[in-house]
Amino acid sequence: MKIFNQDIRSHNFKKISLNNRDFKKAQAGHKNIQKVLILTGEILLCCLLSLAAIVAGKMQIYIILHKMNFIRLAISSSIYMCSLMFFIIEVQELTILLTFISTLATISIIFYSDLNREIFTFSFTFSVSIIIALLGAISIALFGSFCLISGGLVGEFLAFLASGFTITVLSWFLTDFSSKQRILEFTITLISAIAVILTGAIIARKAVRGSPKFAWIREKAVFWATIGGTSFYGSDLTDACFDGADLPHTDFRKAILTRTSFEGATRLDLSRLQGTILEQPKVRKLLTTKIGRNEDYTGANFEGANLRGADLTDALLKEVKALDADFSGANLTGICIENWSINSETRFAGVQCDYIYRELDQNGHPIDQYPIDRNFEPREFESLYQEVGNVVELIFKEGVNWRAFSFTLQKLQVEDEGLGLQLKGIEKRGDLWVVKVTHNENASKRDVEQYLQVRYEEMKQLLTAKEQQINQLLGIATNQAEALKNYSKQSFGNSFFITGSTITNLAGSGQIDYDEAASKIRSIVANSGDLSQVAPVAQNFLQQLQNQSVATSSVQQAELIQQVILTEAKKDTFFKQFLLQQGQQIVEAIPESAIATAIRNAILQLR
Repeated sequence: MKIFNQDIRSHNFKKISLNNRDFKKAQAGHKNIQKVLILTGEILLCCLLSLAAIVAGKMQIYIILHKMNFIRLAISSSIYMCSLMFFIIEVQELTILLTFISTLATISIIFYSDLNREIFTFSFTFSVSIIIALLGAISIALFGSFCLISGGLVGEFLAFLASGFTITVLSWFLTDFSSKQRILEFTITLISAIAVILTGAIIARKAVRGSPKFAWIREKAVFWATIGGTSFYGSDLTDACFDGADLPHTDFRKAILTRTSFEGATRLDLSRLQGTILEQPKVRKLLTTKIGRNEDYTGANFEGANLRGADLTDALLKEVKALDADFSGANLTGICIENWSINSETRFAGVQCDYIYRELDQNGHPIDQYPIDRNFEPREFESLYQEVGNVVELIFKEGVNWRAFSFTLQKLQVEDEGLGLQLKGIEKRGDLWVVKVTHNENASKRDVEQYLQVRYEEMKQLLTAKEQQINQLLGIATNQAEALKNYSKQSFGNSFFITGSTITNLAGSGQIDYDEAASKIRSIVANSGDLSQVAPVAQNFLQQLQNQSVATSSVQQAELIQQVILTEAKKDTFFKQFLLQQGQQIVEAIPESAIATAIRNAILQLR
């Protein structure tokens, strides 16, 4: 890793590849002489913009003293101050206020005559004074926030101190000392001008602190503050290190920050971060502190984030985009991963994780803990969620025909061994089912995905034919026949034996076709998410077992169903993995019965 000089102030790294570079404890931003010159210019601009406050104050003098009246003084002063207050509290109120004032001025112009000349003069002058005051406050807020970002609290204090001194001096020199009311004129002008300055100062402080109402002011101030500072615009900073660096007034826009480390970095919030994950305040804080315990990151963009060793215990990562992110060594115990997005470059090496949650309930609380009755073994989480590069994801909106997909994989494995297809996992994301299949590196991901989809659809149509015909088309009829022979005259649990494809009660009082029983059990398992569809099928199946005297008690029924499930799982890797990953959800969805007991016991044996 190439180590740079700690002082990178005013350096231009624009669009340069800086992979794996070490900027640890570097000092970015402006050089000292630049800071002094910039701050001096900002203070002078603030003083110049104070003229708007003086003009607004002088117009108030004209309104109030042109014809001294207590009511006029009360109305004018109240509306003037309230307009500034509304602007600080709620920007939308400004539109309502200005519309009212403009309407009043327009009415005065339309009905202008000698009788209402006073109303016209008052309303027009008053409208203009408030507009000037508000524009002055905005201008002062812009340059005040610029001073705060560039020079910190000292810069802010000097800017507004200079502005206050300027308006005091100007108010004094612009006062008509020949007037009997000169003291009142000076006082009103000064108070009106100070109100504008204070409004600008409050808005500047709110903008720098991240108020969404004044985000545009902060954005402009940061833009000006970064001119002449350190620039990484469009640079490739993959695997670079900024640990402990001070990074104010730095341009990171459009930089590639894949696995870039910012642990302990300071003043990033004073830099231009558009187009990077750093522009999200919560993510920026996580990257610099590595502490995200109990935080809600729903919908956040973690793409390429360096989260090595981060503490994300009990954090909500729902719908998080974590492509290319590095969670190596992080504590992920209790995280909720509903609909998160990861890829083969997302790293989980050495993570600490006892369990996770896979969904949130309607109240936003994590549910569906996995594993439910134990903790992950060391490296188990990594093995489950570490994607490999040669994997395709097949998304099904209306469920999966498990048998059709299993036969599809078997057929393709026999026909085209060069693809190297292997079932990796099954995952439920909201209402969608995602099936992951790995393939050889030399096979095109897009071609494999299209190939699987086409063959799967063909296989679903073939399943409408008889089982024997499908086996012949697959070229595995002989193997299936041999497999069935192996079941002949064999015990099937403690209470049953199987001859050919017929399950018979040991007492010889009843029997059922194995394929019929397997088909119904698979149907119940596959559609467990729809209770209205599963309940009647399950009830009818249990009733059939009893009516045919195959299994008359709930204990016998549970044993028979368990044996069928275990047999199907041995034959069908896809079905087995589905049970292991979704078993808890299936059991919870099905009403307590012999079927639920059988599924629960079968899953325990499969593990």
